[in-house]
Amino acid sequence: MKKSLLALSLYACALPALAEMSAEVGVISDYRYNGVSQTEQNPAVQAALNYSHDSGFYAGLWGSNAHFSGTKVSTELDTSVGYSLAVAENTVLDAGLATYNYFGGKDTDANNYPELYVGVTLPSNTSIYAHYSHDYGGAGLSSYFVELSQDYEWEEYLFNVRATHTQTDQDDFWGDKNSYQHIEASVARGWQGVDFKLSALATTIEDDDNAEPMLVLGISKAWSW
Repeated sequence: MKKSLLALSLYACALPALAEMSAEVGVISDYRYNGVSQTEQNPAVQAALNYSHDSGFYAGLWGSNAHFSGTKVSTELDTSVGYSLAVAENTVLDAGLATYNYFGGKDTDANNYPELYVGVTLPSNTSIYAHYSHDYGGAGLSSYFVELSQDYEWEEYLFNVRATHTQTDQDDFWGDKNSYQHIEASVARGWQGVDFKLSALATTIEDDDNAEPMLVLGISKAWSW
């Protein structure tokens, strides 16, 4: 159920108030990021705290348990700051900086890395984003990923299709490849103040259990004030 940090910008643009805070807590059957499990296919408890201003400025904290094989990482805490600008009706430009921070034992902060992102959301509910890091995973690698996302609403349901292409400058970073693709289709619905989301994910990564096709269920509760 991890929300990409760019989602905060869409929230910020929709706010009628001068400033607003929001919070969310949830559980998910497998924490996947761009199709790859960050918990070795185990469930995760996640929480977010977001601030958005009518000027377009926003900031957020997002946390989850996490685990990577061969490390002592047990917790991930992400931060973001950014600015979104409505340039036309239902057309939003967005740019910001995110940091991915890891905790749980000695030297786990060696996995920390920053990321720049820029994107646009169109009146058709289509979003296109590009993300770049010069130190992906704290490994000193240049990496980027581009994503295309499309939302569809039908009665009380929200459908989403999202595809990404991720690439680094290390030839064998994902098996014997320096890039991979990921696709995800999801359906979400709120009921009694609780949000439910079911996602089907797949990647082109081979011979990695953490990247195998998977159905993921997430349940969350959000507040704003």
